[in-house]
Amino acid sequence: MKIVSNFIIILCAIISINCGASPTDNKKATITDKAQKTKYSEAQIKNNISKCTMILRKAVEEHFLKEDGMEDCNKSIYEMNYAIYNKRYRNSQLINYLEKYFDIYSEVYSNKKLFIESCALVKKIKETSKKMSVHINNLNKIFLNPSSKAEKDFAYISNRNKDLLDRLVLNAELAINPETGNDEAVKKMDRMAKDAIILGRVINAMLLGDGKLRIQEVKDKQARNELALAKNIYTPIRNNVGALLDIAPDLYKSRYQLNELQNITDNLVRL
Repeated sequence: MKIVSNFIIILCAIISINCGASPTDNKKATITDKAQKTKYSEAQIKNNISKCTMILRKAVEEHFLKEDGMEDCNKSIYEMNYAIYNKRYRNSQLINYLEKYFDIYSEVYSNKKLFIESCALVKKIKETSKKMSVHINNLNKIFLNPSSKAEKDFAYISNRNKDLLDRLVLNAELAINPETGNDEAVKKMDRMAKDAIILGRVINAMLLGDGKLRIQEVKDKQARNELALAKNIYTPIRNNVGALLDIAPDLYKSRYQLNELQNITDNLVRL
């Protein structure tokens, strides 16, 4: 039988139970009296698992900024896992589903910091983008009445920069929004990353000129000052976008795993 020792370790820390590093080491493990005595009926198990799946899903949807009911779920799942380890159940199908459930539940819960971090990163992206918008809007005002073809081009490019920035922020929000489907969220994340790269290249091209992009160097001193300020603000946007991309694989893996948990829950209930 597979024993989810990592799950025991995690939950011991969560509910402040003094136990050893592994449930297979009985000498080190000190389990609460309740865990030692508790044996849920199959009906209770099904009810507990259904409830915990619902509560975990809600916590994920709220990026673990709220964890209503999570502590009780962690305790009951710990007790059920301990009961399986001590061979209190004989239903092999039930045990198989529960072991799979504990594995996935443990992994999703242990990744809760990623959900919290993703929320914080998107908030930073929004805040810095708002500051950057001020300088892009100032550029648009400077080129509001262009007197040459070059200024007309700059006016167009500056407006495009504003569109890129707005789309970047929107996609960052949608990429971590639980209402966005998993596959669609991946696309939003990818589009956000591409827009961030393009935005940086275009701002740099307006300051230095870029033959490949067919963008001339901006000469107007006031415009260059706004561009320089926008470039400084772009750096933290780029960094936060990069940080969000770094955690995205594990973040989306946890979101996919929620679907697995739901399938296991449904199968358990039908037993």
